[in-house]
Amino acid sequence: MKFNKSAKESQLEISDEGIIEGYASVFNGVDSYGDTIDPKAFDHVITKGDLPTMLYGHDSMSVPIGKWTEMSVDDVGLKVRGQLNLNNAKAKEVFDAIKFGSLTGLSISFSCLEDGCEQKDKDDLWSGCLIKSIDRLYEISVVNLPADDNARISSYKSADFNDCNDIKGFEKCLRDAGFSRSKAKEIISVAKRVLNQCDADKEMHDHVDNDIDERIKSIFKKYRK
Repeated sequence: MKFNKSAKESQLEISDEGIIEGYASVFNGVDSYGDTIDPKAFDHVITKGDLPTMLYGHDSMSVPIGKWTEMSVDDVGLKVRGQLNLNNAKAKEVFDAIKFGSLTGLSISFSCLEDGCEQKDKDDLWSGCLIKSIDRLYEISVVNLPADDNARISSYKSADFNDCNDIKGFEKCLRDAGFSRSKAKEIISVAKRVLNQCDADKEMHDHVDNDIDERIKSIFKKYRK
């Protein structure tokens, strides 16, 4: 299959048969979260050989829109190739949008190995991270608005909320989960109101943990849309 445009001209190419190809991650850039992907970040993933799921917009509740068939690393970044399932209605919409040129972004969801993510400035929570070693690449999505305009990639990272022991830790988890700084602060503000309301309502005392859990889930569902 022949793809005529280079990665610099268009990061996502498609054939008439629904085969797509592009860079899911570009090395040494800085995305809108301030994060940078090290050229060796995917070494562990490539060695394992497991291919990620193909989704649209990180929608893990829907049927995958196709499957990734090839994944490799070169001097530019992580290059992927896959096949859209054109019998799937959403995949056909994605196919048409890519062909039209209105949909060009790719986005990754991953977790890091221990010590695989290093804060650039330990005194500045929003300084971004250097991603040095990725443990697992869960999925690569076709997306509307990637965070890195140069790489056409949005790093939707998995966050370990077991580390959220205080407000600062909660903010970091939200950023790792892909929320912007302003959206993270907004979510924390809403969460504080929820917790204060639960503490003030004595009639809910026996069910407060379940209530907090459900309300926090509803907050994330609202802001993830």
